[in-house]
Amino acid sequence: MIKKKIFFLMFIFFSSGLLLIGGCTGSTVGMGDHHYRQGPSKGGPPPWAPAHGHRAKYTYRYYPSFQIYHDLGRNLYFYYNAGQWQAYYHPPVRLTGYSVDLVMATDLPYHYHSDVVRQYPPGRGKGKGKGRR
Repeated sequence: MIKKKIFFLMFIFFSSGLLLIGGCTGSTVGMGDHHYRQGPSKGGPPPWAPAHGHRAKYTYRYYPSFQIYHDLGRNLYFYYNAGQWQAYYHPPVRLTGYSVDLVMATDLPYHYHSDVVRQYPPGRGKGKGKGRR
């Protein structure tokens, strides 16, 4: 009978310890009615690259020469205008030339603009890498 009680107490002690350790791997941030869980950093592809086995939320056609993002699903154009990033239903110029399709898990593609420009610099030509013409 005493062995069963000791076993039971040890089981409770170790189980609660595991729960405490498991709860320390991330944090939850709340903003109004929305709550976001931030976990430990995981490696993987950059935010605009499609991850294998993961369905992306937004697909953009990016024009490096113009630094304009076209959200194909919502038919919005994101570009820098008057000192800030803005969304419009029409591009400011006729978009021609080299473009690349980007898949992101954000509805604001310019949050990663510095990374995208590094990967796809303006002036990149037809034969210099991935993308579509």
